[in-house]
Amino acid sequence: MSIAPKTRDEITSLAAVEVAAAVRGGELSAVEVTEAYLDRIAEINPKINAIVAPLYDDARVVARKLDEARGRGEKLGSLAGVPITVKDSFDVAGLPTTLGMANRKLSLAASEGPIVRQLRAAGAVILGKTNVPQYMLSSDTDNYAYGLTRHPERDDRGPGGSSGGEGAAVGARMSAIGLGSDLLGSIRQPAHACGIHGFKPTMPRFSMVGSRNCLGGMEAIVAQPGPMARHMSDVTEFVRVLAHGDEAPYHDVCHHGDDPYTVPFAWREPAKIDLAKLRIGVWEEDPIFKPSPAIRRVVRQAADALRRAGATVIPFQPLKSEEGWLLCLRLISASGAANARRILNGDRPTRAVARSLQAWGMSAWRRRLLCALLDMTGQPWRAKLLRNCRGCSAADYWEIVQARKDYVRELTAQIHSERIDAIIAPPNGLPALPHHMANDILPACVFAFVPSLLGLPAGTVAASRVRPGEDTERTFSSEIVAAGSYRADNGSIGLPVGVQVASRLWRDDVCLAVMQALEGEFRNENDYPLRTPAR
Repeated sequence: MSIAPKTRDEITSLAAVEVAAAVRGGELSAVEVTEAYLDRIAEINPKINAIVAPLYDDARVVARKLDEARGRGEKLGSLAGVPITVKDSFDVAGLPTTLGMANRKLSLAASEGPIVRQLRAAGAVILGKTNVPQYMLSSDTDNYAYGLTRHPERDDRGPGGSSGGEGAAVGARMSAIGLGSDLLGSIRQPAHACGIHGFKPTMPRFSMVGSRNCLGGMEAIVAQPGPMARHMSDVTEFVRVLAHGDEAPYHDVCHHGDDPYTVPFAWREPAKIDLAKLRIGVWEEDPIFKPSPAIRRVVRQAADALRRAGATVIPFQPLKSEEGWLLCLRLISASGAANARRILNGDRPTRAVARSLQAWGMSAWRRRLLCALLDMTGQPWRAKLLRNCRGCSAADYWEIVQARKDYVRELTAQIHSERIDAIIAPPNGLPALPHHMANDILPACVFAFVPSLLGLPAGTVAASRVRPGEDTERTFSSEIVAAGSYRADNGSIGLPVGVQVASRLWRDDVCLAVMQALEGEFRNENDYPLRTPAR
């Protein structure tokens, strides 16, 4: 029997698993839930521009059919009636997949990949697609196809990237769960910036068929689909659906055996993990970047919480972290500007993309000259980036891939020798950035890059906010990374910050279990980001 309708804000504050249970039980209709979210979108989306390709009429039809199916006594899936949004790199039938490029806005997808089909089969209601940076290789979610996406709480800051639109939509309660993808932190960094949770599975656990990317053929690091949500129960349920943890109809609709480039692996339940048996490494800061005070604080808080839970907690510093960071940059820029220009196909590049194109495609003599000038003028990080972000020959690329394999073996041996089950670290060294400055602080990304290079499962847990006095530690400098970091910290009081968790390969259950434990710890804090709604 139906209960009295809840208010819009009550519905949009529920966990997705609560929504699905209420829809299956008849306490809420899928139509009620969908309309509550669409009403929230109508109010908030014009302010932040996160959802850029709407599917609202279709969402209403899907919701009505779910209610009709329940009325006939049919069994509904574990995400029944849950409104979700999808990053604009995944195909959704009837919508364009632009990758932030205006020249793709008129090309509509005719079909969908296994991930989107599985979510539909589980009962999810797709509301639309969310914005991404042009070319998807930046943390500035801006393009000439749809424009700039703003942080869910602050107009002067961005939501991160490349799943920035998802981070903003979920953080603003316009979507219960977002489908993002993560190559080098593209889920974890926006989750941190927007004060929500996000998870990247082990590479290559899940299929990326039906998604588009700008690095086709670059297989040294492979992006993974993953959830972004306000509740860890929703993150876990989302991954469980993708991992075929439920019975049919999910197996009948799609299985990842369709994709020979995924590795079938049985679902392990995070609830079965005993934290007291875990050995946790704490990576609080790094030689190449010292995180902001608030971020170091929450990593220490997480360590204390896990220690109280019985885990063994020890300091951890990855070997040669700068080498790993540079390997990531060398891999993604190895084609030079040729691949980017082919995909842009005449599209006017944004400032961030134009800078990358210029650096990647620069002639060797000009590169040498400019690097020497940068070194002479006190810009060592810019010189280092310019030396490493460049096109190369096939033989040079093979050497980079081999260097990546050697690095992975060496760092994996370190993790095993120190008997580490999971690592806690910053997701990024800085809180949400002012617009258009992501390219200036790439060393702050080392904490996301290294787990990606190893292919580890990793996620971000919403933890706290920048407190008074935590925004003034840095001093101004003309060096670009120091100047950008100073600017990012200045005025950051109140911005969300998170904690990253990574675990050994294929132990996604361990990563999720630690994330769940930390959510339970941080949500009791007065400045827990999800305690107060955005805008």
